[in-house]
Amino acid sequence: MKHITDWINENKGEIKHYVDGILISEDERILLLRRANYMKNFGGQWGFVGGSVDKKDKNNKEAIIREIEEETKIKLTFNEQQKMKAIDKQEHENNGSIVSDTEYWLIKLESNPDVKISREHSKYEWIDADTFKNKTFKFMPDVFHYIQKYFNGDL
Repeated sequence: MKHITDWINENKGEIKHYVDGILISEDERILLLRRANYMKNFGGQWGFVGGSVDKKDKNNKEAIIREIEEETKIKLTFNEQQKMKAIDKQEHENNGSIVSDTEYWLIKLESNPDVKISREHSKYEWIDADTFKNKTFKFMPDVFHYIQKYFNGDL
């Protein structure tokens, strides 16, 4: 199993920027995606929709909208795009140097959309608070923390 420190060590020398979207359905469930086992980083672990901020992205908001569509085929409506908000940024360090950061976005959807996952993922699941409490997931870093905050009413 690969840990975040392994991944950080492989990417020395440049700061990588990432975005993760916490998608909340109309009926208050959170979308989780399970990364395919063959994926080099975090294969088999559950996380949010997200990925790298590309050079072609004008900003982080554009990056997360793109990632949502690429990974789930969900196209955010104009209203959803206007209401989404960045809620936190986590920096990842190695030997005292920042090597990457992840900006987390809270996105409340106007419906319970169909999801068509990309080949990067093997499964998806919409979870409610009971599922979160009663089912064991192998989470990517920080994911448990944000789900817990949401279901506790802290987001």
